[in-house]
Amino acid sequence: MLVRETLKPLYESEETLIMRKRNIRLCVRLSDDENNIITDRIKKTGLSKEAYLRSILLGSIPKEKPDNRFYAIMKDLSGIANTTNQLARRANATGSIHSHTLQTEAEKWSRFQTTMREAILLPEER
Repeated sequence: MLVRETLKPLYESEETLIMRKRNIRLCVRLSDDENNIITDRIKKTGLSKEAYLRSILLGSIPKEKPDNRFYAIMKDLSGIANTTNQLARRANATGSIHSHTLQTEAEKWSRFQTTMREAILLPEER
């Protein structure tokens, strides 16, 4: 018992502690059609079946996992924000802004806005 008390798990977070508390099993019977519908919805979210169903039971509906365009757009936005922050720091420290760098970032921002408009607002052609 003394040795057991001194051993600690390699990775212990709040989530793993919650998982350890889930010891009640729930069995639900579904038709083939119901199972197919739920399975399709689960695949679209990227969650496990258990996480998806827990979410539904607790009153929230999981959103579909975004496609790769979303992650590319977020990466671009992060880069623009990072460079803008560097420009602001430099401007505060030196009292001036390098006009070429500012123009480059303005062009990136314009391309980003166009990409967002195409990806989210404009209808897709079929």
